[in-house]
Order: sequence, then C-alpha cells, then structure tokens
Amino acid sequence: MFIISPEDEDWLVIPSTLSGENFDGLFIGGEINDSYLFALRNLDVPMVGIDFYIPEIDMDYVFADNFHAGYVATAHLIQRGHKKIGFIKNEIKTSSVTDRYFGYLKALNRYGLECSDEWYFALRDIERFDGALPTAFVCHNDIAALSLIQILKNRGLSVPGEICTVSFDNLILEEENPIALTTMDIDIKLLAEKAFDRLVGRIDDRNAPYKRVTIGAVLIEKGTVKNLNKEIESDH
Repeated sequence: MFIISPEDEDWLVIPSTLSGENFDGLFIGGEINDSYLFALRNLDVPMVGIDFYIPEIDMDYVFADNFHAGYVATAHLIQRGHKKIGFIKNEIKTSSVTDRYFGYLKALNRYGLECSDEWYFALRDIERFDGALPTAFVCHNDIAALSLIQILKNRGLSVPGEICTVSFDNLILEEENPIALTTMDIDIKLLAEKAFDRLVGRIDDRNAPYKRVTIGAVLIEKGTVKNLNKEIESDH
C-alpha cells in the first residue's frame, strides 16, 4: 500500500518500490490528478480506479452511480413535498460529488422546480447566509450532513423540524449521531468485489476494451426528512 502525499502528487513522485518492482496489478483508491494518473499508466501495469473516474483517461474504473444516487436523493425530498432544495458541496471538486450535483439538477428539472445558484452552498456559506434558506438540503456526504445539522442548530433551526437533509454513504454509526441520517447507502463490499474482478480480468486480457463498472445506491430512510405532504393534508 502506497500513500501519496499532495506534494508527491504535485511533483509526480512515484514510490520507488512501485517503480522498481514487478506488480501484477494496481488499485488506485480515490481521486488523483490527471498528470499523476498518466505517470502511473506509464508503468505499464494493469490498473483499476476505485470510486472515481476521469473521462479523458481510458482505463478501468469501478465507482458508485453517483448521478442516479443524486437524482434519487433529490426526488425523495420532492416526493415528500419539498420545493426549495439546496445542495451542500465539498471544498475540493471531485467526480463523485459533481455527479451527485448533476443528479440533483436533473431531479429539479424533471419536476419543474427552481434551481437557484444561491442554494449551492459550501458549509461555511451557511453560517453567514442571511437570506431565506431552502426547506431541505442534499448533502454531498454524511459528514457534511452532520456539520450542517450543527450549523443549523447554532442558528436556532432544527432538523427535520424546520429543515431536512438527505446525504450519502451511510457510514456514520447511529450511536455516534445526534440524529439518524436519511442517506444513500453504497455497498462498499460489492464495490470492492467488482474492483477485484475487474483487475483480474484486466490482468488476464491486457487488450480487452476498458470498462466503467457502476454500483447502485439505495435510499435508507431514517430521521432527517419530514413529509410536508402530511402537514398539508392535516391542515385540510
């Protein structure tokens, strides 16, 4: 296992053991910059990228279907009566979060809802935003959702009482949470199995067409989404 520092990535420093020994295959876990990935490809070792992809670089990738997951997460909020939905982004642009965002946009477009640039937030933006907040947020992962809940609490707002959230990964243990998160669950074990199978396939046939294998996500409904439709029904 090789841990690549940001400095090594910037200076294209390949670990000496990796470049000096023969390996049957290589997994790349997590997104790295284009130049470093090109440098790794020059090693001429079968490789599989895990949990990311770079459209301009042909190789095998295995990753979650983040576009569809973003759509499903957003559609879930819409079907619960939410019409003003924001998106919490990460500070560093990655393919997984970008695809989740585009899935969010597609859901808004399909249901004919407003997509406001004002509602595309980094977490730090929420603290100083003085306008009217959406009634719900799609958060790029569970950690961001927990941070958002705390920020909203500091502003005197409760989740899901006044604002709701859907996030991604289902990684947070419930006993560590102030509230059980409604989240998109990605089967990490299946992702690992598919990545292993793909690398073995690449080792067996170096000339086979490259593949991009996607893993679906499942909505796990817990405690951070309020059904506004029920409130409307009760008013009548």
